[in-house]
Amino acid sequence: MTDRSSVSVVVDRLAAAGLVKRSPAADDRRRSETSITRKGRAVLARAPLSPTAALVRGLERLAPRSVKHLGVTLSALNDELGYADAAMLFEEP
Repeated sequence: MTDRSSVSVVVDRLAAAGLVKRSPAADDRRRSETSITRKGRAVLARAPLSPTAALVRGLERLAPRSVKHLGVTLSALNDELGYADAAMLFEEP
């Protein structure tokens, strides 16, 4: 959920640092493919858990009833803040 230009800037920086490698796509040379390098894997292994990953892990450890209650409560808060049309990240279809 990030625009291409923002991703491109980040990938450029990662490539310059030797953490990823870009190569032309085998099936379409107009595209490039990005892969993590050995150096990138070493850095990733030492990286802390991202806030999003920590949130997802925490939600997975909660009882389904608690997650449902949290969803209802956050929905009510959205309404109070005037964000009634905002989609919930973990909303079930």
